[in-house]
Amino acid sequence: MKKITFLSLAIIMSFKVMSQSPTLDPNWLQTPVFSDEFNASNRFWVEGTKTDNLGKWRAWFHDCGVVHGSFLPEISEYQIWKSEQAIFHPGTEENGYIEFEAVKDSCKDLFWKPSWNHIGPRSFFSGAIESTCAIKYGWFEIRCALPSTIFVDNIKHLRYGNFPAFWLWSKYGPNSHYNEIDIFEHVIRKVTGSNCWPRCDVENDSLRVYGTYWKDTPSGLIGIEAAQYVVDPQQSLHNYHIYAVEWGPGYAVWYYDGVQRSMVIQDIDIPTEAMYIRANLAIDGNLRALRANVDTCEILYEDIVKHSFPRSMKIDYIRVYQLRCACQQPLIISTSSQINNINTPAVMKSITINPVEFITINAGNNISLRAVESITINGDFEVSSGASLFLFTHPCPDNSNQINQ
Repeated sequence: MKKITFLSLAIIMSFKVMSQSPTLDPNWLQTPVFSDEFNASNRFWVEGTKTDNLGKWRAWFHDCGVVHGSFLPEISEYQIWKSEQAIFHPGTEENGYIEFEAVKDSCKDLFWKPSWNHIGPRSFFSGAIESTCAIKYGWFEIRCALPSTIFVDNIKHLRYGNFPAFWLWSKYGPNSHYNEIDIFEHVIRKVTGSNCWPRCDVENDSLRVYGTYWKDTPSGLIGIEAAQYVVDPQQSLHNYHIYAVEWGPGYAVWYYDGVQRSMVIQDIDIPTEAMYIRANLAIDGNLRALRANVDTCEILYEDIVKHSFPRSMKIDYIRVYQLRCACQQPLIISTSSQINNINTPAVMKSITINPVEFITINAGNNISLRAVESITINGDFEVSSGASLFLFTHPCPDNSNQINQ
């Protein structure tokens, strides 16, 4: 049997990220601290507040109402969030889902908005949700399908202006930092023959995914593109995929379908305050796609609008997990039986594998160890073929009082 063996070594794993999803890593609480499977019957939006009748979501953003981005001349979005465009489907597909349907309508200003939201007429309408609670640290995961490519008269239309996203956000007052982590964004930026920024690779844009976090600096907000990847064309984004981030003190790790795509570690600019969960299907502008005039509803590329609306994003579920924490307690592992049968894994103060015998991780076992200070392997140790060992040191994500209503 092929073995990987460490003999008489002292190995300190310091911020070497080899983390795993909650389904594989028992250090995570196996019951989500927040979730929505979107399969409950009789689900609806409450008139007046535009929150859902289970109290989990609002169909607008509490800082900017039913718009987002339109107040920034450099980065405009054309849509109005309408609860009618965030549609609950408790039926059989994916055992229930919520759908954001983006539509092009006549230019109108008769739509629901908070009393403080002063907005003129618009012609694009779409769906968004924001959690009614804010959560600090954890594993944030969505399973969703993005708008599909269409063909009209054998001409491929890439849904220019697509801007679906799953992200975390908060700002608690003038003295608070701006907090944002974009778990995924997907933007098709260019119409053939038009200006494009920052890339002109239209075909790959239809398969490109971004992950970003934002720094609040004296000179303004700076977006740090932490993850950017192009998926295999056989994995079309209009199929269901899982996008996730593990967020903790000073670090974030981005995932696509369970595969780690990027990580940021030991960064003081990673948000440290609880954030709200947001998902939306925006219609993007700014030298990118439709080139609309927000104020007059004028559209430059009417042929694209004609063929590519309506368009929809479907969400099967959103889940949030948090880690078990025993961050003040050291753990010493001395035997094979002990490492293969850890009863309640948790983030420990330190972990030392100090064998009194030759320690073996048995074939078929998936062992994940997390500690705040160090993980030390000091002695004869092996990982059998067919077994796996994951080691991750990081600050303690104290999970007490981490959900704010």
